Amino acid sequence: MTDNEDLSDKQRMALIHFVNSPTVEQGCKDAGISRDCFYRWLENPAFKAELSKLRETIFLESIDQLKHSMKLACHTLQTLCEDSECPPAVRRGAASDIIGHLMKWRETQELEKRITQLEEHVKGVK
Repeated sequence: MTDNEDLSDKQRMALIHFVNSPTVEQGCKDAGISRDCFYRWLENPAFKAELSKLRETIFLESIDQLKHSMKLACHTLQTLCEDSECPPAVRRGAASDIIGHLMKWRETQELEKRITQLEEHVKGVK
């Protein structure tokens, strides 16, 4: 629960339902409010900001959980590639996944570098 003083007690209590529900409708049902009420609440900057903050927190926690599984996932793909007992289609799929992920990582690195260069250029122009 949040301690934002700009929100009513009901809004503060309802936030947890909205961040844990798969749909707005389910969140409203769980919070005991109407959909119209939810959208009125979203017009309140404090409520909207708190909802965004909680969603971002949950997102980052989920990413941390995935990071812990990354080493195992990489090992699994590598094992599948190297296992001569695996069907060729499985080995090919694992190899394709590895190449695809590495290419995407490299592309992201290059884009970050280009964005940084553009930002530095824009700062120099001002």
